[in-house]
This record gives sequence, C-alpha cells and structure tokens, in this order.
Amino acid sequence: MTTATRLQLQATVDAIAAHAYIAPPRVRLWRHRNARYNALTHTIAVSQTLALTLDANQRYTLLAHEVGHAQRRATMLKRVGSYFWPPALALVVGAMTAAAAGSFAAKPLAITDPQTLCALVLGIVAAVVAGQLAERTDRRARRDSYAEELRADRFANRMAGDPAAMTAVLHACARIEDGGELGAEAKRRIAFARDSSTRTNSRSAR
Repeated sequence: MTTATRLQLQATVDAIAAHAYIAPPRVRLWRHRNARYNALTHTIAVSQTLALTLDANQRYTLLAHEVGHAQRRATMLKRVGSYFWPPALALVVGAMTAAAAGSFAAKPLAITDPQTLCALVLGIVAAVVAGQLAERTDRRARRDSYAEELRADRFANRMAGDPAAMTAVLHACARIEDGGELGAEAKRRIAFARDSSTRTNSRSAR
C-alpha cells in the first residue's frame, strides 16, 4: 500500500513539474507531520497520514504547493549560503574574545598592555556587531520563508484552478494532524489569500 501510494504521488508530482518546466522532485513518505520540500536533495516528503487521509483534490493541491517551492530551488539554495556567514562570524568572534580574555587573565598587569586592551575592545565590539547581524539574519530568514510559502500557495491555487484551494488544504491538515487547531502562520496565509481574492474580485467588478 505504501509503495503504491508513493508511486501515485510521484506520478502527480511528475505531471505538475512538467507544467512548471522543472525536473520533478522525488517523492517519499515519512512518519513525521505535514509535507516538506528539501532543496538540497530535491525531494518532497509527505506525511503518511496526510497521503492516506486527504482527498484527491487536496493531495493534488498539497503536492502543487511543494512543487511551487521546487520551482525556486536555485533561489532557496543561494539564500542558505547568505544565512550561513553571520553565525560563522559569531564563532570566529567568540574565539577571538576567548583568546583575548585568556591573555588578559594570564597577565596581572595586562590592563597596561596596549595589545591586550586592543584585543579586548575589538573582541567586544565584534561580538556586539556579530550578535546584531545574527539577529537580522534570523528575521530575514523568517520573512523570506513566509514569502516563499505565499508564492507556493499562489502556485498551488493556480494549478488547482481554485483561489481557495490551499485554504482548504491548510484546514484539512490542521484537522487531521493538529486536532483542528491552525498554527499562527497558517492563519496568516489564509488571511492573505482571502484579502488577495477580495482585491482581485474588486478589480474584476470595475
């Protein structure tokens, strides 16, 4: 049953990927919740529970959402690299600060040593800057992640031919795996889709 289900999902992904003009991601079933696209391995992992419980339209929309992420694989991989260097800088700064502190502790009169004082000041300043960079990077990563979810939602809705398709899927996933409780991000995505649909309908009526 699991193999047959996976093959069915793979066939659906192949068809959606053909519309998106990308190489189809490989589908696998997992025991964890929800569904995820992995840009590094170009795979889509789908919860066994969702695969067996969602109806055909909901499964199609869910897979289209993940293919929507796969469309932007190159961008996602570039961003991973840009997120890496601030934490790396923080590690370097930590090593510098530790070395400076060790040097300071080893010299009773180090307070009069210009080199030690300079190392301590530079280490402290660099630590503050690195902390700020790491915080900004974290905010940027969360903002970028949310924007990618919205893009994938729009792609899924277009493929499903229904502007509310992802809204139905998010509610279904919450009902199946979270006791009907929508997460904060899911609520924001649903509100965004509703507002976008309202604006589109208003423009069409003019």
